[in-house]
Amino acid sequence: MFSGRIPWSLTENPLTAELARKRSEGGEILDLTLANPTEAGFTFDPHLPEAFARPEVLRYSPHPKGLAAAREAISRYYADAGCTVSADAIHCTAGTSEAYSFLFKLLCDPENSVLIPHPAYPLFEYLAALDSVRLRPYKLRRSAQGLWRIDFGSLDDACSDRPRAVVVVNPSNPVGAYLDPDDLAHLRVFCERRNIALIVDEVFWDFPLARNVLRSRTVEENSILTFTLNGLSKLAGLPQLKLGWIVSSGPERLVAQARSRLDLIADAFLSVGTPVMLAADTLLTSRVSVQEEIRTRCITNYAVLKELLSCFSSLHVPEVQGGWTAVINLPKDTDEEHFAMNLLRKQSVYVHPGYFFDFPRGVHAVVSLLTPPAMFAEGVKRIAVEVGE
Repeated sequence: MFSGRIPWSLTENPLTAELARKRSEGGEILDLTLANPTEAGFTFDPHLPEAFARPEVLRYSPHPKGLAAAREAISRYYADAGCTVSADAIHCTAGTSEAYSFLFKLLCDPENSVLIPHPAYPLFEYLAALDSVRLRPYKLRRSAQGLWRIDFGSLDDACSDRPRAVVVVNPSNPVGAYLDPDDLAHLRVFCERRNIALIVDEVFWDFPLARNVLRSRTVEENSILTFTLNGLSKLAGLPQLKLGWIVSSGPERLVAQARSRLDLIADAFLSVGTPVMLAADTLLTSRVSVQEEIRTRCITNYAVLKELLSCFSSLHVPEVQGGWTAVINLPKDTDEEHFAMNLLRKQSVYVHPGYFFDFPRGVHAVVSLLTPPAMFAEGVKRIAVEVGE
């Protein structure tokens, strides 16, 4: 009776079920997976609601790309970073999940494949299946300098059938590595050779956690067909205001065809609300203060994580260049799911095991650096108690 696009079990996994049980009992839980900035105690401009109190919201004037006012505001956001992006290159979407869906529709027929990084945010599996697209994983690997890079051997190996696009998350989530300039150069060659598109997710771009990080941006790419994604969810810490976008760039002929087809796809949905598009300029301008607050907290929590775990020879915190997430490498004989379950039951601390993010099942725990500092520090101390060298 139901579509085969939803092949997953709809029952809770044991760790999530245990979390629900403990919460139902009313006990305190130190949730080190908190990723919702609106629940993390940040200070947002109290005047933001005024940006929605406009008479123009009562007038419906749809455009496939989104209202010109919103696209011009997004263009100015890129100009602030020294990038030239015309409003005509932008398609507004109801968040980056919809942006992925639009691109899968644009590039793929049913059962075509897209290359995605592992480890990665687990949403890809759901988005691809709902558009009848197959995913082929390629690996990110640790370099000799301890940074995560694209494993181009595994990228080639993932091309057993002809893929339609390769997805890059910049910086990657959860490992927090920005796209290396040399890797971007290799990606150009890879995509040109195979005649496929590049999709770059930049939702954490504005959150470098170290000074002088090399960052390669793709919104001005002109050699290969490229789609760069971003949105208010991370950029302004406002996931409830569903405004994301796609920037199309590359060879002129291909870009013109892609934009015309995206116009048709977007026009079939017209899903972005008029109020948020009219408020886009104010919302993007307000990002500066909350971004600084988020960056400061992430930097602070990351430093606390490294300091509190530094005395444990069996624990290691890999380098994080940007984003809101950090990984803890657990002792080599650890069952990460068993560890996370025991941590929750005995210490009332909730972390994600690494396989939630498509790490091979092994010895990783993933924590959110957005967590309020006092809760984060106490949770890390309890992790240390649980390891108990």
